[in-house]
Amino acid sequence: MEKIDLIIISYNRLDELKNTVNNVLKYKKSLNKIIIIDNNSIDGTDKWLQTLNDETFEIILSKKNLGVAGGRNLGIRKSEADILVFLDDDAVFNEQKGNPFEIIRKNFEENKRLGVIAFKIINYYTKRVQKNEFPFTNKNIDENKKQNCAYYIGAGHAILNEVFIKCGLYPEDYFYGKEELDLSLRAINKGFEISYDPNIEIFHKQSPKGRMKNDEKWIQVYRNRLIVSYKYYPFLYRVFTNILWFIKISIVSNSIIVPIKGYIKYLKAKKNLKQSLINKENIKYIKKYYGRLYY
Repeated sequence: MEKIDLIIISYNRLDELKNTVNNVLKYKKSLNKIIIIDNNSIDGTDKWLQTLNDETFEIILSKKNLGVAGGRNLGIRKSEADILVFLDDDAVFNEQKGNPFEIIRKNFEENKRLGVIAFKIINYYTKRVQKNEFPFTNKNIDENKKQNCAYYIGAGHAILNEVFIKCGLYPEDYFYGKEELDLSLRAINKGFEISYDPNIEIFHKQSPKGRMKNDEKWIQVYRNRLIVSYKYYPFLYRVFTNILWFIKISIVSNSIIVPIKGYIKYLKAKKNLKQSLINKENIKYIKKYYGRLYY
């Protein structure tokens, strides 16, 4: 039977983390380890984590905030499992849907090309699917239908360890934003499939605690989106998506300066980037499953 590790990274969300831990402990018999990374919180998270004495836990206390990508990489390097499940520290599994880890294991057993599973993400308060966390650009398709997709959402997902072996870890300089899209495209380039399974359901609070300030977030997101475009997208797709994202970031940040700052940060990073462009076959896959090309 393939081993499964659960990885949770946390930053200044002690109350939310406690709820998440209480939720996942109900499934510990299905897990090899529960790896929790504290990203240098200052709200007492580190002290609380050190009180957890269940042998299932492996606690990593980072001496600095490594962001989403860096924090996940700490857990990935620590894991020796075949399947790695990632859950945000402000999310919980829907216990009414059965054991999510057995469903995950079955998915990978049935499809040998499967590399990533995207979960169904529901707003904790409204109990409705989060449209921005639904892994299809077409938001009108059936949210209750199991089907392939071309990217996944960070709040809840499962990844075969083989994906990291063949594709590499998350780009740590991203810190926050688009790290999932980057790995999605690398996985597709290597021949892996990504699947959305609504039978694995989580409730996501989207807590504002521990998040970057608004302008800083959008600067980083645009910088990372430009990097993703340069590394993987053919020229025309790159031009269109970069323009569309410039407009979007200007609107959501209510400032033209924010995307300009993101572009400047991208230029500084570009000299060290290597391209691995998506081929025609994989572009067909992304289009077929409503992935991200133009937007």
